[in-house]
Amino acid sequence: MIYELMKDKKGAQIIKTSLRGKALMFHPLLNKSNAFSKQEREAFGLIGKLPPTEETLETQVERAYKQYHSCVSDEAKSIYLHVLYNTNETLFYALITKHIAEVTEKLYTPTVSTTVQQYSLQYRHPRGLFISYDDEARLDDIIANRTNTELDTVVISDGEAILGIGDQGIGGMGIPVAKAAMHVAAGMASPYKIAPIFIDMGTNKTALHNNPFYLGRRSERISGKPYQEFMSKIIDRLYKKFPNLVIHFEDFSKTNARWLMERYGEQKPCFNDDIQGTAVIVLSAIIAALSQKNESIADQRIVLVGPGAAGMGIIETIAAYFKSDKKSINAADNIWLVGRDGLITEDTVEDDAVKIYAKSREKISDWPDKTLCTIVEKVKPTILIGVTGQGNLFDKNIIQTMYDHCKEPIILPLSNPSDKAECIPSEVIERTEGNVYIASGSPFTYTRDSELFNVSQCNNLFAFPGIAAGMVAAQARHLSQEMIIAASVAIASFTTEKYGHSRHITPELEDLPEVSQLVAMAIIKETIIGREGGMSLEDAVQNLSQNSWLPHYIEYYYDREVE
Repeated sequence: MIYELMKDKKGAQIIKTSLRGKALMFHPLLNKSNAFSKQEREAFGLIGKLPPTEETLETQVERAYKQYHSCVSDEAKSIYLHVLYNTNETLFYALITKHIAEVTEKLYTPTVSTTVQQYSLQYRHPRGLFISYDDEARLDDIIANRTNTELDTVVISDGEAILGIGDQGIGGMGIPVAKAAMHVAAGMASPYKIAPIFIDMGTNKTALHNNPFYLGRRSERISGKPYQEFMSKIIDRLYKKFPNLVIHFEDFSKTNARWLMERYGEQKPCFNDDIQGTAVIVLSAIIAALSQKNESIADQRIVLVGPGAAGMGIIETIAAYFKSDKKSINAADNIWLVGRDGLITEDTVEDDAVKIYAKSREKISDWPDKTLCTIVEKVKPTILIGVTGQGNLFDKNIIQTMYDHCKEPIILPLSNPSDKAECIPSEVIERTEGNVYIASGSPFTYTRDSELFNVSQCNNLFAFPGIAAGMVAAQARHLSQEMIIAASVAIASFTTEKYGHSRHITPELEDLPEVSQLVAMAIIKETIIGREGGMSLEDAVQNLSQNSWLPHYIEYYYDREVE
């Protein structure tokens, strides 16, 4: 490796590296730009390669923020952030943490969808590890070529099922890059111990095959047994090298996501953010809304449209939460699933996980059809959830029918980007005269009394950094349903305490560091309670503190023996 992270005799972190001159300045993780000290400039051959002024990180952040604002469009701002990321990581993270609410939307949801779709065209600099299906004989070499010596967390994707935009081939690397960055920006991971990884299995999108700039495999996706065998070889090697590694899976198809969790979910420290991360923030929003309504989960009638990987993760977690209620009821009786062909019934589904919630033909024998409009009319749901990627699916008739039967409905249009949202929150708020608890997947605003407000956002960002950090700190063997519910309760409690009865049911982006810390602690405590980890509570909490990271420059020492 080209650097070593260690502590000096006084316990302060230092870095030893053999890089010198431009090679050091061109390394994003190590570059300090004009913040290199006089001693470092002399030791690393930087005299004359930098302007003479030695700057502080604070001054650099101020300049970067002005540069950021000189970019007119959202796309230009996103490109600027990625250029900064690939130039000076410490400065990049310092900028994000100081202006987290403003900057995150340009790096993450919803702008990241554009980044992904334009990945090959806008490509400027590689980041993370790329593993192609053609690289089977070189897997050990690729892992050995990683930048970071130690790894606590990796974010892995194959880019097949990105919410709202589907199969994007190698462009899907934009997601693990952004997610890894947000683990660090939340203060829950060190940039020296995390990595994004993309598994290139090809793409079924013909337009990408024909794109002259496309950077990935120009072939149909590998599937079935060959897919599983190749993925297993990669993951098994990672766990052999890093036994306590937490793997964050992202944007896998429903079939592959479930296979990965069935193979590794119960025996290894990993989680699927689309399934479990989404479930955490959605359940937390529901709990916060019910707290404001002073109602129980057992009293709810829930309709979910889009029972894919994310949708079923939400439903299974809600069903588990039903069991925590003192009332003895069968959660499946209160849950209705809607697929492409309408209400899911026993004679139309083969998936065992979905079949639990399928309704009998007898139960709907007097219904005119199985459309969403009829379902809302007949079921009279109190909670309506959309995970479909179909914009305006919850039209004015659906919303009005729901409002006619429920004076304070909970409506969660979770698809992103914004144009894929199942409804426009401001229109729902107007139609229900403000008597609604609504949280979207993408950021939206609404106006009340001439003042602009943010709509609550079910953003996985409030879940996954804390989940991973808690699992790393406690050396959790896997992520249990009890841990997921504990994380949801922690977020809901924070939201209720801070935002009271304002109809706000999720945190704001400015709350991210505090919420992530609470989620991590909830994961740690539940890990200890369930005897699912390898650490004591005291040691796990200490690990969490030591693993947390805030942007700062540390002192460098030249060592030509470091390779």
